[in-house]
Amino acid sequence: MPYTTLDEVKRRLQITTNDKDALLSKLIEEVDAEINMILAPFVKVPIQDAQLRLLLDGIEADWVCGRYRFLMEPGIAGPEHPLTAQSRKRLEGLIEFLKNVVERV
Repeated sequence: MPYTTLDEVKRRLQITTNDKDALLSKLIEEVDAEINMILAPFVKVPIQDAQLRLLLDGIEADWVCGRYRFLMEPGIAGPEHPLTAQSRKRLEGLIEFLKNVVERV
């Protein structure tokens, strides 16, 4: 089950119609799988902790928005949208936090 919802992604993108729902749902699935693959070496996935899920909701939603904008907005330089890159950095920060928590236990 993804950490974010279609409604949350559409809210962030300010999309009020249903014509992009299939594409956005596919992107949510892809990003969710990628996030879980990145997290899997460090924690059991999918994450069940409510606080961590809340953080991952925002990370995943922004990541999906970045992927969507990269596909829909011509002329974005680089391998990914800046919003996706920012989401990756946020996920890396979360992983560092999780590593520190595990080391202390």
